[in-house]
Amino acid sequence: MEKLSQKTYSAILSDVLDHITDEAVHEMMKPGEGVAGGKNPSGGAPVDTGNLRGSIVSYKGNPHVKYIKTPNVEYVQYVINGTSKMAPNNFPLRAIEALEQNQTTTKALDLALQKRGLK
Repeated sequence: MEKLSQKTYSAILSDVLDHITDEAVHEMMKPGEGVAGGKNPSGGAPVDTGNLRGSIVSYKGNPHVKYIKTPNVEYVQYVINGTSKMAPNNFPLRAIEALEQNQTTTKALDLALQKRGLK
């Protein structure tokens, strides 16, 4: 196998992180069910008004720093962690678990290597 340059490693890492970030957002955007009536939460972000799910955005501008946030929803922490009157609905954790179950990291690396003819 040929020795890869630092630039190639950096590009592969950036592609992998972009793919994982996109897939995480996709998982969080799936229809979710809240905890009303004692239900177990499922799917992505719960939807009442759609404000929370509509605010989920990803930032991928830096090759090595990618993140997802809900910039204009101050109550997201209460949805995720719960309150004295509402059970937690940790939709970001469910998204991460789905990524792991779907082997998203392995698939992302395979795609990045194929893109460069390395696999």
